[in-house]
Amino acid sequence: DWDGVYDLDRSGPPLWREFVGRFSSDELLDQGALWAEPFDPTDPLGTPSGLAATPEGEQADVVLERLARAVQTLDAVGLPVDVTLGDAQFAMRDGERIPIHGGNAADGTTNIVGWGSGWSILDPALDDPTRERIVEGSGLATLGDETGYPVNNGTSFLMALAYTDDGPQAQVFLTYSDTEDRSADDYTAATERFSAKDWRTVDFTASDVEADTRSTVTVRG
Repeated sequence: DWDGVYDLDRSGPPLWREFVGRFSSDELLDQGALWAEPFDPTDPLGTPSGLAATPEGEQADVVLERLARAVQTLDAVGLPVDVTLGDAQFAMRDGERIPIHGGNAADGTTNIVGWGSGWSILDPALDDPTRERIVEGSGLATLGDETGYPVNNGTSFLMALAYTDDGPQAQVFLTYSDTEDRSADDYTAATERFSAKDWRTVDFTASDVEADTRSTVTVRG
């Protein structure tokens, strides 16, 4: 059973994404072809809910039809119906495929990732002219030799901050990299840490900053 989480080891996200992608934005928000119960502002987490029944007088079950289309879409690109998100969604860094968790707006996630015309790192793989969508209405695409959901934007700098009795405590991600130099040893490090959910602790105190100082630059005006 899928728990609704868009982590790398979950096998529900790709199928769910292809399924809900067959419905319009309005159909995802309220009662209609998908939901039986409309959105209720007094129960924002529990509604809309339930699968809509087949309208009276119609033979086809819209929900089952679109679920079947989702299965066919995954099959068309060689992905099994139970493919994990980590095997389907990825970022390219200097030719290296890095699995990426998260989802798009229709997925209902807060960790938003996807493909767009703007990106934060000038890696040639992100502007590969061979990238092309495979199935109409789906984000599945080829990028070089890779097939799936390529990612080049979305979550970039992410910080979780707590104000404690001992002062601010925070952990962060910088998902793309600290350098544009693809020959640098740490070129893929930041993206790999994001993939592994390996948070970096922020140094706030003077002693912590001093202990973790890598270099010092003096600027004079």
